Amino acid sequence: MIEALKQRVNDDDGLVRRGRYLTTTFLLEVGPTTWLISIFEGQVVSITKGPFVMPSSSFALRASEQEWGKFWSRPAAAWLE
Repeated sequence: MIEALKQRVNDDDGLVRRGRYLTTTFLLEVGPTTWLISIFEGQVVSITKGPFVMPSSSFALRASEQEWGKFWSRPAAAWLE
């Protein structure tokens, strides 16, 4: 799923347009697995799977696999509530 993030984001013109002022690198942890995700002007430019010794990132998003599974499975309509 994470590996497909680059294509899914970059293929969404509206999302890239809204993120055009975002340039950052962040750490994403799903249970014990980590990725560094680099974004340049709204487009995902790289996704690198860890492990890392001392990753440099602006922020980190961390949760267990179970919690991420709940987050990713929510229907789109639930975000409007």
